[in-house]
Amino acid sequence: MRKAIAVAIAAAFALPLAAQAQSGADRMFDALDKDKDRSLSREEVKGTPHDKDFTKLDKNSDGKLSRDEHAAAPEHAGEKPATGGTSGSGSGTGGSGKKY
Repeated sequence: MRKAIAVAIAAAFALPLAAQAQSGADRMFDALDKDKDRSLSREEVKGTPHDKDFTKLDKNSDGKLSRDEHAAAPEHAGEKPATGGTSGSGSGTGGSGKKY
């Protein structure tokens, strides 16, 4: 009985960690966030596909990418259901019709 309770408690704590690790975008974000400030600077994304698109991805123009801004990158579009934005095959050269 004690073992079953211990296993249940361990599973309850492990579940949020497992859910967080499901997204490739989340794993990439965590790996790129070298200073662990919960945002990505232009320097942190150097050499990644996000380097050339940094300004476009930085929707609020604060000079860093939030987890949501990073996840909205075209490279991550097919990973989970869209939560704002489009997942079309556009080249990123304009024409979305959205005003930012």
